[in-house]
Amino acid sequence: TISGTGTITNWAAGANKYVYTISNAGGCSVSDTVTVTVDELPTVASVASATISTCSSPQILNGNTLTIGTGRWEIVSGPGNILAGQENNPVGDLENLVDGIPTVVKWVASNGTCINRSEASVTVNKLGDLTAAEIFIDGVEIFENDTAVVCKDAFTIVGSTPNTGANESGSWTIGTPANLVLNDNTLSSPNTTSSSTGVTSLEWSISSSVGGCPASVSNIYLDIIDIPVTNPLVGTALAQLCENEDSTFTTTSAQYANEYEWIVGSMTQSSTTETMTYTFSSTGSTNVSVAAKNKCGTGTPVSTSITVNAIPTVTTSPLEKCEDGVQIDLNTRVTAGAASVTFYTDAQVNTELPSSLVTNQGTYGVRATENGCSSDVAPIVITINTKPVTPSAGYDIACLGDQFNLKVNNSVSGLSYDWVNGSGTAIGSGTN
Repeated sequence: TISGTGTITNWAAGANKYVYTISNAGGCSVSDTVTVTVDELPTVASVASATISTCSSPQILNGNTLTIGTGRWEIVSGPGNILAGQENNPVGDLENLVDGIPTVVKWVASNGTCINRSEASVTVNKLGDLTAAEIFIDGVEIFENDTAVVCKDAFTIVGSTPNTGANESGSWTIGTPANLVLNDNTLSSPNTTSSSTGVTSLEWSISSSVGGCPASVSNIYLDIIDIPVTNPLVGTALAQLCENEDSTFTTTSAQYANEYEWIVGSMTQSSTTETMTYTFSSTGSTNVSVAAKNKCGTGTPVSTSITVNAIPTVTTSPLEKCEDGVQIDLNTRVTAGAASVTFYTDAQVNTELPSSLVTNQGTYGVRATENGCSSDVAPIVITINTKPVTPSAGYDIACLGDQFNLKVNNSVSGLSYDWVNGSGTAIGSGTN
């Protein structure tokens, strides 16, 4: 009880009702009632962390839940705004953030008419894109979904370096088949401890522990190859080699090979295919070898010994004779040593003759063959002349001791005639 004016302490939260009464000595009194409402102090404002790093916009804030009073987010500095309707939400959304520019907001706690307020600030850092994931094989960048051809156990892998200051980290993922083993899948430059041949995928992913940051990923393919194994030479050329003719050598395709190195005697020749053509200018024995190659190295050569044979020589002599109905053996007009010969109807090799015997005149052909090597076709010229008409002799009448002329009554221009006496002794010649 107080008189007139005074101070009331130890207010109780909520409605406090007070009655003020005035009375006199005569026992008369009047009174009035006043109600004083006392608001509680608000809960102390706080945030879970004074700094938020994020890749997201909007970003969820981190104020505490107030048991007494009301909280409100306010922008202190920087870009962005509180999502409409979320101002009093302790985990409301902050939107329109800008990469690289921090935004400072505060969580303010209040209650009713109390002038006592508390607040806590938080700095929101909007991060930019993560470090781009890139893959380098043997120092060359391999782009997304491209294939790098590498040599087994002899290649280097390097990924772009994560920004650890921005909470980034990297990780390698090997596809199927897993023909590649790395010493540490989190290193940007791991060592390859083993590998086997074949195609597999390889992924380098850079991620962040910061919320909302999508990983940056690069995926490529590795075609792991080895030094090729050279296969033996094949084909009929090995058995039939002739000087001054093209000889083609063939090896079956070697896995992973993209080049073949051929060695013939002292000559070295490279080819991108499994065949090689060479012209031997001399006869005799020599070696032919081939080695399959690729970027990884040269395979062990495969060698074989071959013999180069000479082209046989064939010479012919013409024949001119009178018709007599006797067949001509073309073998008598040919010299070919030990080579076998084949006769043709002409020198253009149109038709092979069934035998060496011919009756008609003409230009025949002959080819010599020895050790699988054949000569060019040589011509054999056969000329058969028609027999002349039997002459009818005549003479001039003369006296004993005088000269007289012998003559052919049916002489033919272009023919010559030989005269003999009764005993067969030649006595002269002439055209008539």
